[in-house]
Amino acid sequence: MKQLKRMLTRALAALFIMFIFWLAAISEGLGYSAKVKVSSVCNPVEGHYCSGAIVDGQCNVSLNPFLFFISHIRGDGTVQYNFKMGFGPYVIYSPEKIKEKVGSMIAIQESFWNLPFLFLMGLSIVYLVEELFKVVENLVKEKPLKNGNFRSI
Repeated sequence: MKQLKRMLTRALAALFIMFIFWLAAISEGLGYSAKVKVSSVCNPVEGHYCSGAIVDGQCNVSLNPFLFFISHIRGDGTVQYNFKMGFGPYVIYSPEKIKEKVGSMIAIQESFWNLPFLFLMGLSIVYLVEELFKVVENLVKEKPLKNGNFRSI
């Protein structure tokens, strides 16, 4: 029972670390960088129910090789995406909004392929921290002898 509780604690800690890595992966600048090239902007008829702007273009998204390791192994480290987005009549389109929407969409899609790797990274960190605590605990238990040497109790 004690082993099961210990394994579940490790798994929960690894899931928490995986979640932190996942949040880093879907944030622009840390997990990915995107570049947008707008090729055309079409403004429908004013006053029509679908007035606004339709934007065509291309977005290049470069994924962080540490956080998207499996994507890079698969050859999807850099993703090119042709898009056509509609913006409502009261929303002013900008390349920054397009970059944010398309980049986060691609990063979220690719992040699901990388969740097993991120979990293994979290599990490795949990085991490394446990080993570090064991080393520190052993160092604290050692006491100096009269001649200056150390021995374990």
